[in-house]
Amino acid sequence: MAKHFIFDSENKLHKLAPTDALKDHHLLLLNGGKSKEANDSDYASVANQTKKAVLNGDNVVISDEESWSHTKEGFEKEIANQLHLVNDFLANSNDSEWTQYRNNLQSIDTSTLTFPIDNFQVWFNSQSGFSSKSILELP
Repeated sequence: MAKHFIFDSENKLHKLAPTDALKDHHLLLLNGGKSKEANDSDYASVANQTKKAVLNGDNVVISDEESWSHTKEGFEKEIANQLHLVNDFLANSNDSEWTQYRNNLQSIDTSTLTFPIDNFQVWFNSQSGFSSKSILELP
């Protein structure tokens, strides 16, 4: 099954699509968007937000994502941001995978964590029982 990067009309990464059906969904909603097939390695790196993808002409350019560490406040802000995005999606859907993702976000107790944490998405996906989805895959 092909995986895709979805770019907006300004060639910026908009979403990730792990299926052709989701790719078609994003392109339908994104007027002027473009899809480019992604290999598994690049897709995983962008999903984990350790690499970024941009469209340069007809070519996808993969480069290192800016390295930064989350403080407790930054980590909590990322949780709130992701909760907002997932809740907006779930307002019109009863998708069980994204409901689980939201439940995982809501279960995070930042008082038990040691900061800084280098990458929220990598940390999130590495937690036992947590979703392996990336927020960039949200429909």
